[in-house]
Amino acid sequence: MKKVFMLLALSARLASAQAADVTGKWRAEFDTQVGMQKYLYTVAKNGASFTGTAVAEVGGQSRTVELKDVSLKGDTLTFSETLEFQGNTVPITYRGVVAGDQIKFVRKVADFATEELVAKREKGAGA
Repeated sequence: MKKVFMLLALSARLASAQAADVTGKWRAEFDTQVGMQKYLYTVAKNGASFTGTAVAEVGGQSRTVELKDVSLKGDTLTFSETLEFQGNTVPITYRGVVAGDQIKFVRKVADFATEELVAKREKGAGA
C-alpha cells in the first residue's frame, strides 16, 4: 500500500511540474484606455525555447508584433512587446496563467496601465 501511495504522489508531482502546451494561436479582445484592442498571438516552440508573434488591431489600425523573451515555466507564460507611439518606445509585458484552452494575462503597459485579459486558443484548420 505504501508503494502505491508513493507512486501516486510521484505521478502527481511529475504532472504538476510539466509545462503547459502553449503552442498555437490565441485570440484576445479587451478594452483599454485607448479603446478596444484585438490580438491574435502565435506561439511556437523551437527546440527548448519559444518564439512568438502577434497581429494587433487598435482603432482600425493593424500592426505585426514580435514577442520577445517568450518563456514558459510550469503553467506561467511570460513575454514582452515593444510599441512605438508618438516617437517613444513603450514596453509592454505579459504574465499569464495557462488553464486548458485559455490564458489569463496581466498586461502592463510601461507605468501607464495594467490590464487583465483572457486569450482563448484558436481551434480549426488555421490554428
